[in-house]
Amino acid sequence: MDAKEYLRGIRKISYQIKEKREEIATLQAQIEGGSAGFESDGTQSGYTDTERNAHMIMDLTALKDELDHQSDMLILAMEKAIRLIMQMDDPVSQSILRLRYVRFESWESISTDLNYSVRHVHRLHAIALGEFQKILDEM
Repeated sequence: MDAKEYLRGIRKISYQIKEKREEIATLQAQIEGGSAGFESDGTQSGYTDTERNAHMIMDLTALKDELDHQSDMLILAMEKAIRLIMQMDDPVSQSILRLRYVRFESWESISTDLNYSVRHVHRLHAIALGEFQKILDEM
């Protein structure tokens, strides 16, 4: 696996968690709202309110379990990435990768934090990925 793909995996898990949280919030609002059950074509569903709520609560429980699992995966992935990043020799490379892939900072924010131009941060990022790739290859 290449370094960029490996590090982007962390962001992907984070986005999945965000989407799962939104799904949970929507489902909770539906449960609390007690709106009538309608199908996507506008016809009323065949479930009673109690049955519909029971199904939605089961779905909510499953979504929360998935969220817990993804959150655990994110924590483990971040911890591993940080350990690998800390093995790099150059502290600027460490900062760039940590800010970009662990803290999800924008290029502009990173350039401001490090007092470099965005273009220079991109150059340093490429070098940092090469250094990170060497560490990955040693695993």
